[in-house]
Amino acid sequence: MENDLLEAFTDVVVNNKPITSITPIFERLQHGEYDHEVFIQYLLDAIWYIDTTIIDSTNSANDKTIENERRRNLSSIVKFLHTNNIVDTKNMKTKLDTVLLENAGVVEEKTFARRCVRINTAMLYKQQKYNLAREESEGYSKLMCELTMSYDTIYENVDEKSRNVRVQSLLEAIQTLIGFFNLDPNRVLDLILDVFIANVKDHYEFFIRLLKNSPWLPDPIDMDKCNSDHNILDEWSNDKGNPTCAQLLGTKFSRYKGSDMMPDAFQSLYIASAILIHNEIVKIADLYPHILKEPGDNDPYEHLSGIACAFLEIGDFYHARYILHHLPDIGESVAKCLREIINVAIHKVYVPIAPRLIKYFPTPTFFGSWYKQWSEGVPIFHSFMDLINEKGQQLLHFVGPWLSKDLILLTKIMRIAFHHLDESKNTPDYEIIQNGWIDILLTVILPSISMPDTTCGVIDELWNIFKLFPYETRYKIYADWRLVYSSHQLLREQQKKVSYITKDILKKITEENCRVKGRDLAKISHTNPTIVFEIILKQIQAYDNMMTSFVEACKYFTALEYDILTYQMLEIFACDRVRLKEDGVNISDWLKHLSDFCGNMCRKYDKMNLTSILQFIVCKLKDRSSVDLYVLSQLITAMSGIKYETIPSNLDIILMGTGENLRNIKLFNRNQKNVRRNSSRLGQALVEEGFAMKIAILIAQMAQSILYEAFGVVEESAGLKSVIHQMDLCRNTYIQYVDFLAMTIGMEEYAAIVPDIEKLTKTYQLQLEYAFMLLRPVMNYKLKQHTNANDSMNINNESTVIWQPSLLSIIDQAKSILPAYVWNGISPHFFITFWQLSLYDLEFPQEEYRKAKNDLLNSANDDKIRDKSKILDIARQIDDDRRTHEQHVKSVKYRLKIEKDHWFSGQFTNRQDIITQFWQYCLFPRLITSADNAVFCAKFIEIMHEIGTANFSTLTLYDRIFADQVQPLIFTCSESEARNYGAFLQTVLTYLSKLHKNPQEYENKGKGSGIPGFQMKWSAHNRQPTSISETDLLQYEDFRRVFYKWHSKLLKAFEQGLQSMEYFSIRNSIIVLNNIVLYFPAIDTFGKKLQDNIDKIVKSGNYDILTLAISYSAILKGRQQFWVSTRSFQKPKNSNITDSIQHDEKTVKHDERIEKTGSSSPSQRTTQALITSRSSPLSNVRGDQQSPSHSAIRTNSPRRQIHPLPDKPFNKKDRDRDRERDRIKDRKDVQFERGSDDKKEVLARNKERQPTDDRNKRTDHHPRIRDREEKTKEKERERREERRDKGKEKERERSREMERGDREDRREREGERDRHRNDTSRRRHIEDPAIRRPRDDREIMATQRFISSKKRDRVERDRDDEPESPVPTNKKRNVERGIESLVATVPPRPPIKLNRSVEHINDLAASMPVTPMSGKRNDKRDNRRRY
Repeated sequence: MENDLLEAFTDVVVNNKPITSITPIFERLQHGEYDHEVFIQYLLDAIWYIDTTIIDSTNSANDKTIENERRRNLSSIVKFLHTNNIVDTKNMKTKLDTVLLENAGVVEEKTFARRCVRINTAMLYKQQKYNLAREESEGYSKLMCELTMSYDTIYENVDEKSRNVRVQSLLEAIQTLIGFFNLDPNRVLDLILDVFIANVKDHYEFFIRLLKNSPWLPDPIDMDKCNSDHNILDEWSNDKGNPTCAQLLGTKFSRYKGSDMMPDAFQSLYIASAILIHNEIVKIADLYPHILKEPGDNDPYEHLSGIACAFLEIGDFYHARYILHHLPDIGESVAKCLREIINVAIHKVYVPIAPRLIKYFPTPTFFGSWYKQWSEGVPIFHSFMDLINEKGQQLLHFVGPWLSKDLILLTKIMRIAFHHLDESKNTPDYEIIQNGWIDILLTVILPSISMPDTTCGVIDELWNIFKLFPYETRYKIYADWRLVYSSHQLLREQQKKVSYITKDILKKITEENCRVKGRDLAKISHTNPTIVFEIILKQIQAYDNMMTSFVEACKYFTALEYDILTYQMLEIFACDRVRLKEDGVNISDWLKHLSDFCGNMCRKYDKMNLTSILQFIVCKLKDRSSVDLYVLSQLITAMSGIKYETIPSNLDIILMGTGENLRNIKLFNRNQKNVRRNSSRLGQALVEEGFAMKIAILIAQMAQSILYEAFGVVEESAGLKSVIHQMDLCRNTYIQYVDFLAMTIGMEEYAAIVPDIEKLTKTYQLQLEYAFMLLRPVMNYKLKQHTNANDSMNINNESTVIWQPSLLSIIDQAKSILPAYVWNGISPHFFITFWQLSLYDLEFPQEEYRKAKNDLLNSANDDKIRDKSKILDIARQIDDDRRTHEQHVKSVKYRLKIEKDHWFSGQFTNRQDIITQFWQYCLFPRLITSADNAVFCAKFIEIMHEIGTANFSTLTLYDRIFADQVQPLIFTCSESEARNYGAFLQTVLTYLSKLHKNPQEYENKGKGSGIPGFQMKWSAHNRQPTSISETDLLQYEDFRRVFYKWHSKLLKAFEQGLQSMEYFSIRNSIIVLNNIVLYFPAIDTFGKKLQDNIDKIVKSGNYDILTLAISYSAILKGRQQFWVSTRSFQKPKNSNITDSIQHDEKTVKHDERIEKTGSSSPSQRTTQALITSRSSPLSNVRGDQQSPSHSAIRTNSPRRQIHPLPDKPFNKKDRDRDRERDRIKDRKDVQFERGSDDKKEVLARNKERQPTDDRNKRTDHHPRIRDREEKTKEKERERREERRDKGKEKERERSREMERGDREDRREREGERDRHRNDTSRRRHIEDPAIRRPRDDREIMATQRFISSKKRDRVERDRDDEPESPVPTNKKRNVERGIESLVATVPPRPPIKLNRSVEHINDLAASMPVTPMSGKRNDKRDNRRRY
């Protein structure tokens, strides 16, 4: 618009266009397109711009004519505007030049100029009013008299009408005085304000009426005239007020200083200013710039605080907000006024919810009640919602932490919050209400609680509010509480003070003064729990020796403090700190200390929040964080006393199979005060929140999958150790947790929450050991119910019921959880019986019951014991448990005797399948779980043998246990599993050692009265005969030799483990050996071999297993006195040694001929098939669609197979790596191999002439066994040829390397000879044949490597070529007798130089062919090179 006007006027003035060309612009104005006032201003500005720039710029003489013409054109425009009344004369006179107005005829030339001069003179140089009192003392004196007379005290109680009369009279007198004495009106107003300030509280009504009726009253704001584009910054911009009055009032803030002023001058000034603003005489925005002090002043916000207090005193909260928003921090005076207003505002809301003890609630008195209109501005709350609305929140937010100065008011607000939240729980607006009160909590209540004046009663009121929130909301508030301290200066100072006091208390706290210091600590933590607990938990994480003192010191905390402490512990648990030490196995100290502290706090104090801790554990389990299970383990240990040692002793294992009372006092720590109550509290929390089964299933799933999740991710040994340790932690925690549930929760409730076996194994994918660990208490509970109802387990009851009716449902479900071929080996009834029983069902440790009872009775006789009756009650309970346990074991054995004939009957006739499935799906999964399960498995085998289980070969099972799978199983075990496996082997060896040492024991328990366990001959279909002849059973002498064979296999397995390069193989082997050290090694030669291997491990300096190896070495040396010779171990003391040797020779010849030439009779073929099946662990595992007699099957877990290691696919890299490893070893001598082959043929021909043992004849041979035998021979032949080829390859490679080395040495010698050709003495030294050239270091090292590799290769060859035999032969005894005769007869010889080290002398002696009769060697394993 402005540009359009400028262009149009320029065309008329400069381009001489007609005046009518600007007419369209004014037509638009008439049509309303432009705002009239704005248009007039732009129009006059355009005319002024043309007059001052375009016309005045033509200053040359030639342009005089053009300038005059342009001025005429411009004057014509002005005249056009004036004539048509487009612009009024007043605006033209204000904006335009006088000459232009005269030329246009708007004003007269002489009159207008003269009048302007007079007006300027009068305004600038002539004084018309007196503004100083001394300039017109009489007038101002009379004014003061009139003012003082009008507000005299005699008029205090007059009515409104008489006050108005006085006001009008005074205004007339003031106007008369101003006119008569020429007084300055502003000065008069200033005096009126001074008198008003001095008498503000008594006569404010009179002066307000006076100012409202005076000419100084501001004009009302016309909102319709405001510009619509104007942005109103705040709501106070619409207030009315006289700027002159505000300016005069503002000057008084700087003038009211000095000793001549009245004492409360500023206080009166603040109140007067507040009243004037409240009555719209002064605008707060006009007064605000005058009340700010300089920034360098001591208190720059003094006047703002004073006016804020004045506003609050008169009840004008509306205008007080303006000042409070500009205050960075309110002071005590302002806070006091705010508390007065809040107290009045909430009165109507608080009265209905106040305690009924107060019968009358008087209305609180307001400190500004002298101001009659105070109630008009004070917000009065009529409902709970008013407090969380905008005005209520503003009022509460302003007071902030200063609310702590009035604890009664703070308590009222918290009670209102509690009732509002409680009443609106199920309403649609509950979320809005909750968020509103949470905002008030964070900005008002919690900052006030943090101040030092808070008491425990106020804390309890706050806890009543927090209890209404879920713990997630509470923890969010606790997290924000710590941020509150940075929002107020008072809170920042309080934080520093509390931190200093807390640290000082913690420095002095001990176990002796923990109660006294606990009170001091509780006093400071009541108000600032987040600061105190943060310091305490830092101390706990660093120092574990302070834990007991801290736990006792927490005795005086409130419920709110316990809840905050739980949150802060969980916050630390959830942080990203490293949870394991650098070794990757041990838990970090901070996590260990904090977990112990958490468990002890939950045990001692019922107010600790268990729900949030359990929810944290569930979330961590879902995140696959296994290390945090330590928190759960410590929580269970502290609250229930259930804790299993990592390495349980034999006594602990025995106690695991005893009654509940005996376990509570001997195994667990459940005899302390409040343990049962705390245990029940934890169990109830698990059930109510639905965490009981969820946690169990998550732990089991993690224990199963942790190894597979780490596969391909962790490759280093340290990482594998960490993963395996976490797997052990998961399994041990699972066992502890399930035992806790079974002992704590009622069995009816427990049975209701445990899923069935089909859901556990199929839906949740749990393995058998984890699923049945959960189900075992349920099955025992159902059996007990059935027993109590029908008394069916009485041993004197001749019941015809075979299977337990209460287990039939789970037996039916079990058929679907395993593949169908499994039931061809074992029956579902046997499967459930095995998994349902426990060590408690099989063993009755009567001695432990007796000792425990005697210990209790002895302690009851002590005079220092106060509660003797309690101890006697426990003793009686233990005695009752003893009788119950004894009767229960008898009942279980009676039940097993009934079921034994039906476990493997019908189609379950293949004893190899029986053993295979029994080991794969029953024994092995359970024995590696825990020590008591390992002992149970061994005991269960004993009982199956002793009760004479039909179609069950104990001999075959033990042969499978001690077969070649021992070392692979040990290698794949974790540390805990290795200990459990060792406990199993220990129990098995204990039983077998008793049979080995005592013939009578073997006759009673081993053979018994026709027990089929040690049966040697079976029918063609492996069926159990009706009666077993004595000759078909394994005799005592044969059993000793079989037991020696099992020891030999154990030795071979452990030697492989100890000589392995794998850390886990060495460690687990030592662990298992340490467990069975009492029974293995029992032979001196075996012990020495193990001792040599252990010594090598000790010398290797492997730090991880050094301590373990040294410990076992010491134990092994201590057991040397109990070792026996091989001869003594195999033969009983009262047997005929000569006959035994001859019998052994016949047996060995027979076995060798069968192995070399094959058997010609079904009996011989069956015997060889038996040997082959024992040596091949996969011979009896079949596929889904194959015959049960052969083929193999793999399961999901490699260790569930009979052969524990999975088949590896062919990999070229692995093949190349194996070839490179073979090159490091020295190859075998080619000629030696050829000679060995010739010798083997001679030995084979000799073996054909050996007599057979009629006792080993078999009539149940099958063609498939012969095929398997031929395949085995073929594979052996191929392996032998492959080893020969590898040896030749290595020999050629070594020859090439030596040739290259010789060529390099020759070049070096020739170069050396050329360099020293002129040196005669040097040349003579080289060419002199009498002086031999010393070998250089390279040649010496090559020679040493060659010799050492030769030694290793011979050792490996001897180990590889040695065949495995089921029974020991007499060849070793011949060798031993030959060695003894050589030592006795051969005279001492001078030492000779050998190519082997001294430590291989025994190998040399063992390899000599000593045959005193014919000189022919019958030992086919002696293929070593002769020296």
